[in-house]
Amino acid sequence: LDAAARSRAAMVSSVSQRSRNEDTMVAPIVSFGSANEGESKTVTRSLYLDATGFVYFGIRADKREVAKSEKAYADGKWHQAVGTYSATGGLTLYVDGQPVANDPEGVGARDLEQGFWRICGDNVSGWPGASSALFLGSVDEVSVYPTALPADQVQAHFAAAQV
Repeated sequence: LDAAARSRAAMVSSVSQRSRNEDTMVAPIVSFGSANEGESKTVTRSLYLDATGFVYFGIRADKREVAKSEKAYADGKWHQAVGTYSATGGLTLYVDGQPVANDPEGVGARDLEQGFWRICGDNVSGWPGASSALFLGSVDEVSVYPTALPADQVQAHFAAAQV
């Protein structure tokens, strides 16, 4: 990404991806951090799995705020996970087109002046439930959006991927 794109990426409000994972290796699937290689010193957005296969979407504000799925998804099947962030609505996590978690307290995300979108690995230190910097699985169709996607758009993206 060029400097202007990196700057716009810092303000992203939705992250979408499809992944498949049978292992319970905990790691970020998609994150936005301060380094383009190696581990970032600061990660302000993260969509990741924990050791039991639960999906999280989080932002870093004064503290880390996360929305966590109520069930595990490390079953070897393809799943779409979308995390949205709105300054007024907080965090919403969708899996397979359906809302599975919300954190209305997740507001006030820090924005990095410069940062990098990372796929399948970055620093997870301090993120609830996370322990490994590398995602072991398959990832497809990563997208970032400058606005919080509404539920009907998330559902439409999921339906389109089923064709």
